[in-house]
Parts: sequence; C-alpha cells; structure tokens
Amino acid sequence: MGLVWDSVGYLTRIRVSDFAIIAVPFFVGGLALAGFGSKILIEDLWERWRFNNPHFFGLPPLVEVDAIDKRAREGDAEAQIMMNTLHSAGHGVIKNAQEAFKWMQLAANGGHKIAQFLMGNAYRGLGVGIPIDLHIDLDKAFEWYQKSAAQGVAPACLAISDMYEHECVPKDLAKAKEWYEYGVAITKKDAEAGDRDSQNLYGFLHKQRMFGHLPDFEKAREWFSKAADQNDAMAMLNLGIMHAMGEGVPKDEKQAIEWYTKAVKIEGKGFFCNFDFWTHLKIRMALKRY
Repeated sequence: MGLVWDSVGYLTRIRVSDFAIIAVPFFVGGLALAGFGSKILIEDLWERWRFNNPHFFGLPPLVEVDAIDKRAREGDAEAQIMMNTLHSAGHGVIKNAQEAFKWMQLAANGGHKIAQFLMGNAYRGLGVGIPIDLHIDLDKAFEWYQKSAAQGVAPACLAISDMYEHECVPKDLAKAKEWYEYGVAITKKDAEAGDRDSQNLYGFLHKQRMFGHLPDFEKAREWFSKAADQNDAMAMLNLGIMHAMGEGVPKDEKQAIEWYTKAVKIEGKGFFCNFDFWTHLKIRMALKRY
C-alpha cells in the first residue's frame, strides 16, 4: 500500500509498481486522479502534462505573458504560479527550471496552498522540471506538505500519509492511516459539494484497497459518472477503464472506447500522451479500430 498524489494548477503522475499506470489528473481548484494497482508511488507529472496539453491549464495567449510577469513581480500568487508554468513549458519565455522553481517558491512563501504542495513534491525529488541542483530533503518536503494540508489540500494529506508509510524512520502506520482518512474526508466533502475533480478522485479512492478499505466499484463508477456529467475528461477515461477491465461491470470494449472518444473530444488528441507507454498504445489502438 502507499498512495499519494499531486496537485496544482493541479496535477500528478502516479507510478504503479505492480501494474501499469492507468491515469493521472488534476487541475487548478480541484483534485483528480485515476489509477490501478496494489502499491502506488507518486511522481509529479504536472510539468509533463502541461507540456503536452497547454490548453488544459489554459496557458494564456503570448500577448498576455508580459502582463502576467508584471503581476507576478507585484506579488500576485496566481500570476507567480502561472510564471512557474510558463518557464517550465517555455511558453512565451525561456524554458528555465531555475526560474520556474523561483516563482513556485515565491508563491509558496506567500501562502499559496498548491504551490506549497508542489514544493513538497520538489523536495521529494518528484518532478520533471525541478532544478537539477535541488537536493532531496524529506524534512522540508514534510514541512511544505503540512502547510498545504493545513489549508485543506487533500493530496497533501495523502502525501503525508505516504511519507509516514514509506519514508519515515521508523514507519508509523497509525499516522499514515490517520492522514489518509483525513485526505479522504476532504475529498468526500469537496466531491459532495460538486467539485468535479474531487468527484473523480473520490471515485479513484473507492477503487483502492487501503488501510482496511475494500474496493467498491459501484461507488467508484457513481462518482466517476458525476464528474463525467460535468464534462470531466479524466472521469470519462476512468469509466472507459472500468468497462475495459470489467471492474464492477461486464467487460465491454466498445463501451470503453466510447468513453475514451468522449474524453479525446474534450481534451484533444494529446490527452493520452501522459500515460505510460502500454496504456497509451492500447487506447490509441482501440480508438483506431473503433
């Protein structure tokens, strides 16, 4: 067991040690994640995702970059996060991991809860766009996660749970379970309030066997469906996966492909570029046959 994710603007990659990566998501203001496997470790896919899908996070027209830079220099945390994104992706500015990290750190120091979460990821060595000279520091990672969790960011709670289970010496499974339950409670509250990303994440959590919780595929499908009703492409992908794998429903490749196709219509052809090679290949082949 072991479960954590990422958010920001939001986003995360999950690496499954026993199975292939099934999914990934996140976007500013909510939580979303999809996955499958008995042991999940997290890696930050935020940079990789936004490189392939700039429209997903609403990267601004190039003519607006100067204005964003000005606001960021004046202390606007949202603009600072956007500058982090722009420098990570090389969109309208020089691609520069040092500059990207600088802006993320400024936003985090200013109290931006998602930037704080990303700082935690960076100090765990999770990410594609972090400076190469940034040394892993689990104490700092833990501190940043705690700051983010204190502001109600569920993935930060889940990250703390993962650290207690896998990275603390000695391990503390009681605290790992406590933080996991806290993260689930936050996700449930946000999902019930109608946040589609939280609905997707909550659906994912219902698929896991964690700390005594057994998978409930019916509940998972229910929450994925709620998010899909709000045009959430990741939820559509998750529904497709459930049909493809026969999770709580009869295996139905045609139904799975219909959900994959709906997701592509919303997010574009680059939507699947962020999944592991085999998942990506299988989906591409399925869409081609359809």
